[in-house]
Amino acid sequence: MAKVTVYKVQVYNVMTDQCVFSRRMATREGAEIMKGKVVENTATEIDETELEPGERWTPIDFEPQHGPRRPLHRPDVFTGGS
Repeated sequence: MAKVTVYKVQVYNVMTDQCVFSRRMATREGAEIMKGKVVENTATEIDETELEPGERWTPIDFEPQHGPRRPLHRPDVFTGGS
């Protein structure tokens, strides 16, 4: 089975007028579709079957089966522009 790299993604929440972390992890392509920015140091390799069927992101509240648990909120690691 193929492996893919997914990342935490920071997206803009129009309801709160703030950037927040998506509850999904996504590939670079998925983050682009979400209009979000990947957080580089959160890269995690997963099996492609762990993505939502036909999509480039994981289910909501996805936790990788292997590797360290990632923090949900780390504004200090976001390096994207506005």
